[in-house]
Amino acid sequence: MTFDPARFTCAKLAGELADEWVELVEDARYGPTSATHYRQTIEAFCTHVDATSPGRTWPVWRAPTRTCITR
Repeated sequence: MTFDPARFTCAKLAGELADEWVELVEDARYGPTSATHYRQTIEAFCTHVDATSPGRTWPVWRAPTRTCITR
C-alpha cells in the first residue's frame, strides 16, 4: 500500500498526514481494510485542500502577528 504526497499541491501537509498514518497503522496493528480507509481519507482530505486552496504554498498556517492593545 502506498501514498505519494508529491501528487498534491499541499505536499508538505500530505506528507505529515502520511507519517501519522504510518505510525497509527504500525502502533495499533490495524488490518489492511482499516489502513486502506485511513489512506483514502487522507487522499480525500488533501484533494479537498488542493481544490479549495489553488496556488497556495504550504504550510499556510502562520502565527498571528501579536499586537498590544492598551486602554
